[in-house]
Amino acid sequence: MFGAIELRLLKLARAIARVLAMTLVATLLLLGALAFLSLAGWLWLQAHLGPLMAALCLAGANLVGAGIALLLARTARPKAADRAAATASPSPAFDNADAAVPELVQAFFAGYRAGSGGAGGPERPS
Repeated sequence: MFGAIELRLLKLARAIARVLAMTLVATLLLLGALAFLSLAGWLWLQAHLGPLMAALCLAGANLVGAGIALLLARTARPKAADRAAATASPSPAFDNADAAVPELVQAFFAGYRAGSGGAGGPERPS
């Protein structure tokens, strides 16, 4: 019963690790591209407007880009499929596991009482 769940979680963990690694690589490449783009913009603006105006133009462009990114992050909503999956009932495999939980808990407490001397088991010295 737990083997299937463990295998499913292992596959999910591998997929998450793969996505995380590729996201990290893509982020590093994007940062490098943005750095070179900023450098090219600085060199062009400095030649045409001077160093102070070039710095102000690049700072303004970065602020606008950050504002757009924040607005996009704030307005991100879960998709309808994700909301439906979050409210759906669990799979039948989990239903059988939930039915066995009360019996498992009763067996645990029976063993606990037997081990602690509460149900005719050996008494513990005080």
